[in-house]
Amino acid sequence: MHDVLKTLYSPIKAFEEIAKKPDVRAPLLILALILIVTAGLHYVLASKVPIEIATPENDEWTESLNLWTSNGQRSNSSDSLVGNYSVMSSVANNACIWMRLTDIGPINCSGDENYKRLSFRIKWAHQNRTFPDSEATLKLFLNGENDNYLTLNLKAEMSNSSDVWHNSTVDVGPENLDWNYTEPSDWEYITGVEFKLAWSAPANLTMKIDDLYFGRYVPALEALSLNQWLIEPLLFTGLGFFLSWGIYGGLLLLVLKIFGGKIGSWKESFLVLGYLFSVTVIYNVVITLLAVILPAWPYSFVVYFGLLGNVWIAALSAIAMRSLYGLSWKKAIGISVMANLAVFLLNPLMLVWPFSWVYWFP
Repeated sequence: MHDVLKTLYSPIKAFEEIAKKPDVRAPLLILALILIVTAGLHYVLASKVPIEIATPENDEWTESLNLWTSNGQRSNSSDSLVGNYSVMSSVANNACIWMRLTDIGPINCSGDENYKRLSFRIKWAHQNRTFPDSEATLKLFLNGENDNYLTLNLKAEMSNSSDVWHNSTVDVGPENLDWNYTEPSDWEYITGVEFKLAWSAPANLTMKIDDLYFGRYVPALEALSLNQWLIEPLLFTGLGFFLSWGIYGGLLLLVLKIFGGKIGSWKESFLVLGYLFSVTVIYNVVITLLAVILPAWPYSFVVYFGLLGNVWIAALSAIAMRSLYGLSWKKAIGISVMANLAVFLLNPLMLVWPFSWVYWFP
């Protein structure tokens, strides 16, 4: 523990002593500290980061025609974006086409903890490729009654082109003034959904709906299993530590070899380089404290602070190489810069960059 801490506040003296007698327990202690702090970080994130819960979960509403009615010929279509099918309706020589989903829920959209979004994919087709010029509406039916509903103008949520899928998400709830509701209580018992398109003149029309669901947000701690929010990230962190240790250390020694240096004991070299990751402990502690203090996860700060952390590790790398092999400062810094540049180029492979794995979150 003393050696690990000393690499942070007195790195030159620390690595001079470590190079004489490196100990495998120190890198393992660093890993243990990283895992402990990472567990705390992920608990904080799981408590704060919202995850959308969909109803239904498995695209059930558009995989079957059981709950759908229409003014046209209904069918399941293999033309889908999610799952195996979309629901489709076709009419000939008609100015209007509608599809209605009934007997769902009831879906409660009235409170902060209830459903806030309605998502769907919609595709329309007109024989002359004309956009609906008379009506395009989305209706939400209340209490199982066909004459009691909320209405939203759907034109902004559709593709301007015929026979093209469009992915739409609309906000629901009493705070959304685009809907024509009367009382906030109207949002408590949604039992049906209807899509209706109309033109000024009759034509051959088709409508397809896919991936229809209501969404609400809950903390990840409620939505994810212990395995998802804690165990898997810790396994990922442990794997990332060892891969980074091996790849980062291997690159430093490879660059040393290219510079004409003689590598002594590979075992001792890797043990000394394992001490570099003491910086990661500090990084993780700071990120955890910020996650506790700040109301939202500071993504941009994590990125910039990660860059600072990598500069810190690069500096320690130069000190470690100088202590290990008696290099001049100029040569040690050159080796560190070249190795870290190689790591930067390998960054798309993930796990290589020392800070790509410590804050991973599902």
